[in-house]
Amino acid sequence: MNRIRILIVDESSVSRDALRRILSAVADLEIVAVTGSGKVALARLAELNPDVVLLDVIGPEKEGLKTLAALRQKAPSLPVIMFSHLTDRGSQTTVDALLLGATNYLMKPDTNTELESCIQNELTKKIKNLGTPSSDQSSLRLRDGLAGIRLNRNAGTPAVVEKPARESKIVPARSSRSVELVAIATSTGGPNALASVLSSLPSSFVTPIVIVQHMGAGFTTGLAESLGRQSGRTVRVVDHAHSLTDSTVWIAAGGRHVTVTKRGNVMQVAPNDEPEVNGCRPSADVLFQSVATAVGAHCLAVVLTGMGFDGLAGCRMIKQAGGSILVQDEASSIVWGMPGQVATAGLADMVLPLSDISRYISLYVNSRPTNAG
Repeated sequence: MNRIRILIVDESSVSRDALRRILSAVADLEIVAVTGSGKVALARLAELNPDVVLLDVIGPEKEGLKTLAALRQKAPSLPVIMFSHLTDRGSQTTVDALLLGATNYLMKPDTNTELESCIQNELTKKIKNLGTPSSDQSSLRLRDGLAGIRLNRNAGTPAVVEKPARESKIVPARSSRSVELVAIATSTGGPNALASVLSSLPSSFVTPIVIVQHMGAGFTTGLAESLGRQSGRTVRVVDHAHSLTDSTVWIAAGGRHVTVTKRGNVMQVAPNDEPEVNGCRPSADVLFQSVATAVGAHCLAVVLTGMGFDGLAGCRMIKQAGGSILVQDEASSIVWGMPGQVATAGLADMVLPLSDISRYISLYVNSRPTNAG
């Protein structure tokens, strides 16, 4: 039986011992190495071939965050769970870790009894949700020629959709149906993906953007501030009804849905507290369905990395209304659940690596691109 391979990087000897002892006793988990040094972990990453990394923030200089940034250069889609006393729900350290590419987080309890219970229950569940056992068939190369890191998968084989290479010639097809709104949905791995997309959009891009990031209350203010600093764009949380203005990026508040309406030429975005949809609040389906009703063919939906299927029903409505849909590809996704479901259903106009998403958002906003020769 293939087991989920875990690399533990933690400065506390007490935590390291507890993690090794408890996780080693779980039948489908395997500890491949335990270290207190991020540098050692990075040096041995290809050799160890982990499926999941457990990473502490490490020390007052937060070496773990520097390790995370370096790890993401080597293995963009390797699941990393931050497990630290500093990764509390809503803390700036947690937001920083998510923006650097952490897949998930969990606060490390202070007492030994609470620590053991947390590892046995919450942490083990997170590892199993994210990790897929390594096999010869599932191993993929790390960036820069390093070999052996498997990318996580969470969906079936995608339907055949156009996926242009970087050198493909894209010929924009002019259309009177201009894009008035870009709606983005993401979940696991989303903060880092959002930072990449927003930072890569040209300064001339002025079409309003509304985002659903699956996230609990307390996080989104910090996320909006961090994304604004990184991208140089105006990023605001939807805390009450607002008119959609050019150049502004709107993010659903944690724990609240967000919808778009249109009266005459004025679009408005607003939160609501209706029940969860697909187990989520905010829900991508709620946003997408409202967008399909409000602007129909004049919308562009973008589905980035994320676990589950939230957004699939909304994408169907957007497609029926004549809108366009871009999804992130499997190789660059932390979890290819949400984008994979849309691609598999044949709803995506294009399936793209994360590095190309912003370029094609710009193309779709200015025209309707089609592949040529």
